[in-house]
Amino acid sequence: MFQAACRSYSINPVTIPLDVPTRWSSTYDMGQQYVYLAKPVNRFLDDCELEHLKLTTSEFEMAELLVVFLMPFKRCTKRFECNADEPEIDYVFFAYDSLFNHIEDVKTALEGATALAALPSAPYMLDALCNMEEKFKIYYKKTELPTVYSDAMILNPRCKLSIFETETWSDEDSRKYSDGCRQRFLEGYHNTGRHNPTVAHPSSSSASSSRKRSGISVFNGDDEFEQTLLQRSAKRLRTDYDRYLDTPNDVWAQALPWWRAHHPAFQDLGFMARDNLPVPASGCAVERQFSISGRIVSWERSRLKGETISDSMMFKAGLMRKGLAL
Repeated sequence: MFQAACRSYSINPVTIPLDVPTRWSSTYDMGQQYVYLAKPVNRFLDDCELEHLKLTTSEFEMAELLVVFLMPFKRCTKRFECNADEPEIDYVFFAYDSLFNHIEDVKTALEGATALAALPSAPYMLDALCNMEEKFKIYYKKTELPTVYSDAMILNPRCKLSIFETETWSDEDSRKYSDGCRQRFLEGYHNTGRHNPTVAHPSSSSASSSRKRSGISVFNGDDEFEQTLLQRSAKRLRTDYDRYLDTPNDVWAQALPWWRAHHPAFQDLGFMARDNLPVPASGCAVERQFSISGRIVSWERSRLKGETISDSMMFKAGLMRKGLAL
């Protein structure tokens, strides 16, 4: 009967997914499908003499409002789930910032006197949004501990410090993240000897030592003056981090390919980018791999060695990337 009701409106019959606590975005999926199938649902309820189960006008408006409100959350969740091409750990801060702004905009509209605030369900929606925002802040605070979130965003040539320059960020926050990233670079990557040192120019240390051996000194024996100039000269040397921030943002670049191409120009900072940018933004990819291994190790193949399972998973992943998966 429901399929017939769908066809009467030239709609391909589909079911409405259930709102399940353990499945992400299931509330949005259910609401979106219901709004799309509202007419067939109402006809089906009429045919079954279940008119009392129909949503009222205010309830249907509430359903539409929920779908529109949850759409950015669905889009963000799907982006972090499908991270096979780019890990996008650098996208986390932007996602949080945009979602917090979205919540604040809807709260402001519900607290007004017209439009959304005129809906009978506005007070309930506003109360739910306040609770949602507090819950959201708990997750956001977790980004303060693993520094990979802020460092990865700064090391993305598309972003760098641009998000910290928006109105929603204070100057203190931007300095905190930038100074922290610079300090971690200086402590863990700057001049660590991971790459071959550049050949000194003949007019530098070798020439200076030859002049000293020959008894000729441009400082006329003033060791204190020489030491002061050397210290000031060393302070003027710019690190990879400072030179990287001075380059314009490349808004069309993908982070990992960009660093692969520009690694020779920022060799020390390139190692820091390599350690931060490949981190996945969520655990979906890891959980997916566990699911694949569970399908490989069936009851018929319960004695496979760990190396065999690992090789099989990597072989299957390689076939899928080439579009050859069975």
